[in-house]
This record gives sequence, C-alpha cells and structure tokens, in this order.
Amino acid sequence: MSSLRPLLVGTSTGLTATALMYCLYDYQTCHPFRKMQGFSPLESAIRLHNTIRPQWTYPTLTLQELSDYRIPSPAAGNGGTVYFSSDGYIWDVSHSETFQQMYGSKWAGKDATFALAKMSMEHSNINRTDYHRLTQEEWDSVRSWTKYFQQKYWIRGILQEFQDQMKQ
Repeated sequence: MSSLRPLLVGTSTGLTATALMYCLYDYQTCHPFRKMQGFSPLESAIRLHNTIRPQWTYPTLTLQELSDYRIPSPAAGNGGTVYFSSDGYIWDVSHSETFQQMYGSKWAGKDATFALAKMSMEHSNINRTDYHRLTQEEWDSVRSWTKYFQQKYWIRGILQEFQDQMKQ
C-alpha cells in the first residue's frame, strides 16, 4: 500500500487541479444570470453533467407523467422532486427555492416552452404542444433560456410530446 501512496496522492492532486480548472472555465463562460446570482460550484457540476451525458440516456416522460412532479412531497409519490419542462428537456428544480416561489405554482409539473418563448406567465401558454407555431425569434428566446437552465438545473428526462412534434 505504501508504494501506491505517491500514485494516489498524485492522482488526487491531478483530479483536484482538473476540478479547479473546470470551475474557473465555468465561471468565465457561464450564463450572465448565474454570475448575477452568485457563482456556485454545484452549478459547475450540473453544467458538466448536462454537457457530457448523452441525450439518448435520459428517460422519456409524457406531460401526464411530468404532472406527477408538481408537488415537492414524498407523499405525492415523487420522492420530493419537482420538475418542469422546456425545449423538450425535463429540468429538476427541486433544489431551487427561487423557482418554487416565483414559478412553481404555474410551471411545476408542466411544459413552459410556450411561456418562455412568449415571455408570458399566462396560463394559456402552459402545456401547449403546437410548437410549430413559434416564430424564429420565439425559438431564440427559448434556446437562450435553455442555455441558462443547462447550467442551473439537472436534466432528468426528455418530454415525449416535444420529441414527437419535432419529428414531424
């Protein structure tokens, strides 16, 4: 074991240096909203995870299944997790008090793609699946939000209805 100690210490130092370099890179390239809210190493880990995990490895959920994740309660059968969807991704916002306080009552367990595209809090823009009606400018808005969410929230799945619409 003593002959392995220098190797293990060197590996540990190398991993620590790599993690620090990634955090520095992440801080320099992160979405401006993240810098305004204060930099978090947890969000660096989230961004790394969401960047390197292949999309095909995520489970697919329907809007009906997504609705099971609207209440942060183990009694609701969801393990206390809260999800919402946008741009086809299902985001885990369980750890975000800001989301739950400001948007949770409207978006938790629902698809907010249209609401984000139109910058609207109207109920009529929640869970809409006629994505083909969005303009290029509205898609640009959605994609800007997606870049932010990829750095802030864990991706937990893909929305089936979005995937089906995009295939058409």
